[in-house]
Amino acid sequence: MDIVPQKWRKRLIRWMEDNRALIIVFFCLPASFLFDLILNTRKWILHRLFADPRKHDERVQAIQKQVGKWNELPENTRKFMCTARPNWQSLSTTFFKKDLCHKVPIPLYNILSLDEKNLTVRVEPMVTVGGIGYF
Repeated sequence: MDIVPQKWRKRLIRWMEDNRALIIVFFCLPASFLFDLILNTRKWILHRLFADPRKHDERVQAIQKQVGKWNELPENTRKFMCTARPNWQSLSTTFFKKDLCHKVPIPLYNILSLDEKNLTVRVEPMVTVGGIGYF
């Protein structure tokens, strides 16, 4: 049994197609703004509380230990390895099922140094272009 009868579903879809501007203005834009606000708040909290470029080597060693443990698994039980970063946060245009892989968290979000003389920035892998521009 359908929650919405087929006749009403077709009418609703037709109304949404005819009034897509209203849906964008009153739903998509506020939802997008809210989503952006939540992500920026999360990023600000993580940066203020957990950012410490001095712990770079320690964090890299923790990742190396995880990769080493994966490498010690028997080859017939070893899954492909990937980062634990969700697909929706990736710049890649291809998505794959990360649940089939051995996920390694890579909490490396710091900007390590800025050399204005040589015009170089040393960053960790998860730094965003926006983060570099803000720095």
